[in-house]
Amino acid sequence: PAADPTQPNLNITQQENLVDSEMTTPITKLENTQTNNKIETNTASTISAHQKSFNTYSYSQITKQNLINNTMQINEDPTQK
Repeated sequence: PAADPTQPNLNITQQENLVDSEMTTPITKLENTQTNNKIETNTASTISAHQKSFNTYSYSQITKQNLINNTMQINEDPTQK
């Protein structure tokens, strides 16, 4: 290959290594980005699942409390005695 005028102090092998590293760096960055996106997606899914689970639990607690309140009201209602 012809000498690279932008890297006059490097021999041909060093220049080829430089080109190789410049070509592989974007691929590595892309892979890292994809990995990070996957981790973020998984984390978001996990948080979402926990949130849904907690919301269901909260809703069931509220429903249970409402049921207790309604039962107490019925028991206290003189027309029901």
